[in-house]
Amino acid sequence: KLVNMILRRLFNIGIGLVLVLGIFVALAYLLFPFIKTEVYRETLERGFSATLGRKVSLDGPLSLTFSLQPRLILEHVSVSNPPWTSQPHLFRADRLEIELLGPLLQRRLEVEKIALEGAELLLEEGPEGLDNWTFGKNSQTGIASRAVPTVFLTVAERGEIIIERSRIVYRPYSSEESTDVVIHKGLLIAPDDQVRKLSLEGAYRDAPFKADFTVGRILDLFDLTKAWPVDGVLSVSGAAAAIAGRIGGPEPDQTFDLQVQVKGDRLSVMNDLLRTDLPDSAAFMVAADVVLNTRTISLNDIRASLGSSDMTGQLSLQNREGREKLIGQITANTLQLHDFLFPAKAP
Repeated sequence: KLVNMILRRLFNIGIGLVLVLGIFVALAYLLFPFIKTEVYRETLERGFSATLGRKVSLDGPLSLTFSLQPRLILEHVSVSNPPWTSQPHLFRADRLEIELLGPLLQRRLEVEKIALEGAELLLEEGPEGLDNWTFGKNSQTGIASRAVPTVFLTVAERGEIIIERSRIVYRPYSSEESTDVVIHKGLLIAPDDQVRKLSLEGAYRDAPFKADFTVGRILDLFDLTKAWPVDGVLSVSGAAAAIAGRIGGPEPDQTFDLQVQVKGDRLSVMNDLLRTDLPDSAAFMVAADVVLNTRTISLNDIRASLGSSDMTGQLSLQNREGREKLIGQITANTLQLHDFLFPAKAP
């Protein structure tokens, strides 16, 4: 349950971020035909709001540069939330910069750069399957949305997304607990058409982290009928996780197949991240091939060590008819009792 919850939250956070960025690239395309941006501010806000079915506010300066690489800069921009949510906005940013490659009149636009500063993305689930990142449209669209042609947007081969001083929050329905991810610095670059390199520095549950991954195309997350590659390292103070494998694939019931290795100085370094109460210990390592499908999570080829003790085996957690069943076998090749004698905690 914990693994499923974490993966679901991370997936929702990623989809929400991609969705909002994609929408603002589309909004940039709407803005470019207007030269007198200050004069048209109110008209543009109405058009954008009609397109999204949400109130869009452009409260800060608008800067538009026409060139071979057109650039739009918006400051203090926000997208409102539905009435049932707990927060007034879905997305806000102190500064959003979008730079395109090639002339504006072509129907295939390549995004050279998207830069976000001081952004907040607040994802929230509601009753009966509602969520605040699914957009509807008003019954009457604005003149700007009616005039926009069909445009194909892609990230240029050398394109990049830059995120600074931003925050993503995900809150599931009927839960007082939310997932809060702070991004101090983030960079996504596209060295070729199929691969994206992602680096992040930030904090999760107040625990600082750093991530460096090579992944597939971000928009392919919307259609996981083909395997989406993942390869990289997530590190926190005193511990690191190396992850390689794939998410999705042609089999409809298979969620992911990942080779995972977690190692650290002691078990207690994971407490802030997982909100657990693990004891201080000797150095540890856990590695396995983790496979998740509709009803089963399997840990194959487990290799684990704690101090000088080491174990191997496999485990499978099955969920059938609302009941969970853990089956498997763990073999201790070397077992030192002193590795499991943890120091008493201070009262």
